[in-house]
Amino acid sequence: KQAMKPRRDKILRALFIPDSQHGFRWNAPDFDRLEPFHDRVAFDSVCEFASAFQPDTIVLLGDMLDLAPFSSYPTDPATRQTTQPALAELHWQLKQLRKKCPRSKIVFLGGNHELRLQKSTKSNLEEASYLRNADEKRGQDTVFSVQRLLALDALDIDYVADYDDDWWLWNRIRVFHGRTVRAGGGSTVAARIKSATHSEVFGHIHRVELAQKTLHGPKGQKVITSMTPGCLCLTDGSIPGASKIQDWQQGVGIAYVDLEHDTEHLSLVSIHGGTLVHDGRVYMGQDRAQEIAEETGFLQIKERP
Repeated sequence: KQAMKPRRDKILRALFIPDSQHGFRWNAPDFDRLEPFHDRVAFDSVCEFASAFQPDTIVLLGDMLDLAPFSSYPTDPATRQTTQPALAELHWQLKQLRKKCPRSKIVFLGGNHELRLQKSTKSNLEEASYLRNADEKRGQDTVFSVQRLLALDALDIDYVADYDDDWWLWNRIRVFHGRTVRAGGGSTVAARIKSATHSEVFGHIHRVELAQKTLHGPKGQKVITSMTPGCLCLTDGSIPGASKIQDWQQGVGIAYVDLEHDTEHLSLVSIHGGTLVHDGRVYMGQDRAQEIAEETGFLQIKERP
């Protein structure tokens, strides 16, 4: 991967991609079709937008995998034996993202759903928790890690495994998956902005929300932002444990840092029906189920009816 060349306009660009919860459910009782939890069309529109936007940094905000079979909560039996196709499809879509943004730094933050794998392994296969290949040195990722299972190294994607870790974008914007969920649109960022001292971007709540406040100090005023860009999973109640009626929205987040004037500018871009509009240009996603099936070998993967 080649590093991004310094931009002549002295503006850094970042793209935040929220929870897609890649996963499947078999269509019981026939069990002959895998029905996705993730929205292929919405994810594809983000890839098309990223190709045009060419961000310096792309941050996957966590819960990119659902991992329902590894949940500690009771789950639908129809989600069993769906992890491998979920891994294959997310890898395929991340590969498309990497192809369209060959010079971008891509960071994948682990969320509470990725943590399911680690918790399940420690609880049920304690001896396997820290196993690595025999010819690998200490410090390598364990065999049962998201990094290894998604082959992120092959895509030059950095994985931040600790769910509780913050990741700092350009040493000025706090980025994390998140834990806090408040009821009602706008309420989560409204709660977070009260104590925030830096701009922040997070996922987890599946809602599009943004709030700002002005800090006053010896260097004058500074506006900071608390922002969450929604999700890329289906919002029709398909996600395990979700009710049929959800106050969820799809979107992505954008950050600019103006190096010349030392300012940051955060904004949200909504996705409706697999269509993303930014700067007067329309990015329409496609359902690439057939391409995915042909390349991954999971020929039973079909579009939702």
